[in-house]
Amino acid sequence: FLWVHYFNVHEPYRSTRFGEAPRDRYDGEILAADAEVGRLVSYLDAHLARDAVIAGASDHGEEFEDHGGHYHGSSLFDEQVRVPLVVKAPGAAPRRVSRPVSLLDVAPTALALLGQKPAEGMAGQDLRPAIYGGDGVHVPRPVFATVMREHMALDWPWKLVSDPPRGLYALYDLAADPKERVNRYDEKPEIAARLADEIRLWLDDFSRGDDPVSAALALGRMHDTRALPGLLAAAEDRRTPSASRVE
Repeated sequence: FLWVHYFNVHEPYRSTRFGEAPRDRYDGEILAADAEVGRLVSYLDAHLARDAVIAGASDHGEEFEDHGGHYHGSSLFDEQVRVPLVVKAPGAAPRRVSRPVSLLDVAPTALALLGQKPAEGMAGQDLRPAIYGGDGVHVPRPVFATVMREHMALDWPWKLVSDPPRGLYALYDLAADPKERVNRYDEKPEIAARLADEIRLWLDDFSRGDDPVSAALALGRMHDTRALPGLLAAAEDRRTPSASRVE
């Protein structure tokens, strides 16, 4: 197993191949990283006697004032959270899968391609139906993401971004509005409510099966206000480990 991280596509972007503007320098770094990935894959093809599974992905995108911001880790707009996923597997013909999936799916898929079962409780789904059959992948729940106080659920084409403590919600139709300019939350309350319920269920997964203190801390880290009773009880109980009480 080999995990390779090309870190060049981060500020400061040094490449000036396409120009001096931040977006141009970013594109130059992408081109350079792409060439290095190609060099690695070519080496594996030439020197490995057995089949290899290769997955290429990014941990995040980058914003260049698309919604008034810069870089990443500050919003859940698509320019920051939508990333490519490329999988090369033995016997899989080239195809494009349009349905959104999650980076959480990479680990269980890799294990399945190696004939191994995922560990009990591992998040994510097996994407082999998509790899070998196209868009016909079963997605039992939406794709989720979170940053700071915001949570996202994407059930194509609808995407809900919620910030419950501040009462802020935005619902986007990505098929009709891929640049996320029009908030449809007030127009589609039933869709927004369904996705909000999905987010609550997803947050509950972080605390299911844990002891009460760990469960409260897990929800608290996600800025879920339902953690408050458990956090207060843990802080007041002197049997709680000191590090947990401080947190």
